Amino acid sequence: MTNDINLDTQSQRQISASKTSAIAVTVLNYGSWFALVLQTSKFTEVDASAPTLCWGFGALLGTFIWIFIYRVTLLQCKHNCDRTNEKLKRKLQRNITYGENCAILSILAFGFGVVALAGMLTSY
Repeated sequence: MTNDINLDTQSQRQISASKTSAIAVTVLNYGSWFALVLQTSKFTEVDASAPTLCWGFGALLGTFIWIFIYRVTLLQCKHNCDRTNEKLKRKLQRNITYGENCAILSILAFGFGVVALAGMLTSY
């Protein structure tokens, strides 16, 4: 019984950390993208499409992270009931890897957006 409680507590901590990370990544890209979109009319002499595209893509990836969090929650629940199912373990690990990659790509999209914006502003 104690082991089940510890596993549930650990699962809840992992899900909570995942949600917090997803919020951070999504807000970072979406906020940057939205702020740039609001300011693009001021940049009539330069092309703001690169930073806009990067941050929009980062926001989209941040949204995809929520799908992976939802899916890992379902898989984790099934895994808690059947810890011997190797196929389920592989699905769970693969889903976690996809979510991590999505988060990393989202952060990279933010970085590329910053670089693209800096390049745009230096030519402005």
